[in-house]
Amino acid sequence: MRYIFILLFLILYHNIQAQHPSRQKIGSETKQLKQDDTLEIKKLVSIAEKNIETNKDAALQAINRAISMLGQIRYPSFSGLCYKTKADIFYYYSIYDSAVLWYAQSIQQYQIVKDKKRESLSMEYYGVSLVYLNKIDSARKVILQSAKNFEELKEHSFAARSYRILGIIEQNESKLTKAYEYFTKSNKWAQQSNDTAIQMTILNDFGALYFLVSDFDRSIQYRLASLKLAEAVRDSNMISLLYNAVG
Repeated sequence: MRYIFILLFLILYHNIQAQHPSRQKIGSETKQLKQDDTLEIKKLVSIAEKNIETNKDAALQAINRAISMLGQIRYPSFSGLCYKTKADIFYYYSIYDSAVLWYAQSIQQYQIVKDKKRESLSMEYYGVSLVYLNKIDSARKVILQSAKNFEELKEHSFAARSYRILGIIEQNESKLTKAYEYFTKSNKWAQQSNDTAIQMTILNDFGALYFLVSDFDRSIQYRLASLKLAEAVRDSNMISLLYNAVG
């Protein structure tokens, strides 16, 4: 009984303090501070993203500043964004060991807020980074989970992309039957999307796979189908690649 009274006292005390005018003022100032910090973090992330391809130091400086401010707002979604952006910088410059660390932290933050789409995007890049670090078995597990997540979310293009990555991994490991299985799944999801880029890419992958097993007629068939899409969207790089492949 004594502990119940103590608990009730603490609850009432908290309510009284919250209603005090000075407390309300402080709460308002804190809220404004968080809003200002949130805007500043968004700005810094934008600066980092714009500089990824041209100025690594500027990109890292901006994102490190954003990360240093995360303790002031404590929003996991913003933490996930900042950590993924930093991982993207390392990924772009092929610093995969660092990319893996920051993608892992990003995944953890998105799991807290149950943002499965962004979690899965980080997982996909996390998995590809593991491939470059030659940790193939771990990469398979991570990317397969991202593919299943995208399936569940009905994110057609992303599901197609994850399964395509799995197909490429198996093809590079000379597991062509497994590669065909994943390319088939990728093609299934690609056809349900409006993403012409992934559609023509997976058709070209089929062409490359059939070439490896010396089925040249099917290889040409798939690559011509890919070429038709590439010409429709005037993708000059893909058109050039496909003409060379067919030739």
